[in-house]
Amino acid sequence: MYATALSDLFEEDGEEDGRLVAATGSRVLLVYPQRHDKTTGKVSMRIKTIDEDTGQLKYTWVVVFSGVDTDIRRAGNFSLLS
Repeated sequence: MYATALSDLFEEDGEEDGRLVAATGSRVLLVYPQRHDKTTGKVSMRIKTIDEDTGQLKYTWVVVFSGVDTDIRRAGNFSLLS
């Protein structure tokens, strides 16, 4: 499904220290399944990206919901069309 990044999306490992995958406001392609951490409430999904030079596709885990303590939604405006 497509979504809009409501804040910068970083690789899940290392969160804020991870590699920037999508900037705030960009349309992204998210892929199920979701990963849900039952302790923190954090929800992660894979984002599909493409290398502009080689065309290589890549799936990267990003946090789309920060969890119940902070309640920050990092993706929204979901749709099946871009």
